[in-house]
Amino acid sequence: MGEILLFSVQAGIAFFEVWLCYQFLFITVLESERLDRKEKIIEWGNIAAVGVLLSVNRMLLFFSRTVFIFCIVITSACVVYIKGKDIVLCIGTAALPFSLISLIDFLFAFLSMVFLQQQFEHKVYLTMTYWQIIIFIISRLFIYSCLVAVRKKIALIDFREYKSILILWSAIFYGVLRYYQNILSDMVDGALKMRGGSAGLSLFVLMIIVLFIGIILLKNQSIKKENEFLISRDAIVGQKYQEMAKLIERNRELVHDINNHLLILNGYAEANDCKRIKAYLEKIGQNAFDSNIGGVWTGNNTLDMLLSQKKSVSEQMGIRFDIEAVYHPYLPFNDNQICSLFGNLLDNAMEACERMKGNERWILTKIEKQNQMLFIQITNSIEKKPQKDRGIWISEKADKKSHGYGQKSVGRIVEEYGGIISYQVKEHEFSVDLSFFDVKSTT
Repeated sequence: MGEILLFSVQAGIAFFEVWLCYQFLFITVLESERLDRKEKIIEWGNIAAVGVLLSVNRMLLFFSRTVFIFCIVITSACVVYIKGKDIVLCIGTAALPFSLISLIDFLFAFLSMVFLQQQFEHKVYLTMTYWQIIIFIISRLFIYSCLVAVRKKIALIDFREYKSILILWSAIFYGVLRYYQNILSDMVDGALKMRGGSAGLSLFVLMIIVLFIGIILLKNQSIKKENEFLISRDAIVGQKYQEMAKLIERNRELVHDINNHLLILNGYAEANDCKRIKAYLEKIGQNAFDSNIGGVWTGNNTLDMLLSQKKSVSEQMGIRFDIEAVYHPYLPFNDNQICSLFGNLLDNAMEACERMKGNERWILTKIEKQNQMLFIQITNSIEKKPQKDRGIWISEKADKKSHGYGQKSVGRIVEEYGGIISYQVKEHEFSVDLSFFDVKSTT
């Protein structure tokens, strides 16, 4: 009865271990919400199969390198099938949590060796006992706690951009695992003196060093990507300001010419020459500045100029552009953020409309303010439903290198102001909804 209970607990621990690996995969290379029924069956089939394999193996031995590799191969194959591409990234990502869990097992095994000494072989290494169960439970709870603590930060990382670092990380951890497995085996066989304390300490220090170096590499790569993003954003903002400056200059020219137009019209009026007045008005109407430019919708100069410019360009492209906004001149965002937030969203909407070959092309921008809450909604017509990859809508732009920067910029601004962003996709309609709470009316 005791063995059955131990095996049941061991099986539960093994299932939990593989489940933990999938939780790591879901915040790195997979998206749980995108899994269809067949893919979910594969996921849970993988968890069950590998869990049983680990449980049976641990009845005979504390750790088996062959079973360890086999588990990674099976899990990687399932992940590749679900993800459908990037085999190297899938293998590296699947190997990392398995390696970390096994290394933590070794760490606590070395520590238990300090207390058990010669009994370690029979109470931990070769026999399924409560000592072994306790080590496995502590290891997995430790990994689970770490995963919960860093989940939000990890989820913000696009691991496709750090594939080489991830592969290197997994390879180093596997090398460390092989090295300390040999040490553990030699201590059990008597080839080495049982010094679990020193072995555990050296393993702990080495793991910290490897983790620290990996984090430094990720940070450096992240800074590099951030600099590229800032350069790209500054170029976009600069372009938008240049466009606005041209519009303002055209507006000034129009205002300057109005006096001359008024003089001519006044002369026609004094002569009661209505035909010439009408003809002259038609003439200047064709050349006049777009009537939408300089429109006031929110009272915020930067936003109104941006909306005017996008409205003008959209209508020149044959896209109907409607604006429904409340008068609210004091937005929480600075001018750069206004250009980045609205500019990126409207550019995406205009590009989606531009790709349409049939049906009516349109964009609707809504800006509402209720008490301390600000709501922004940008809806546009679409030809077909867009696809999503790891939280990023897949762009159909020719320049794939800059893909996702606009969405990341919008996401950062929304996060900075404690907002919520959501998407709605219908048959021929795509909508982005932004909600900001406790918005103060500050300049």
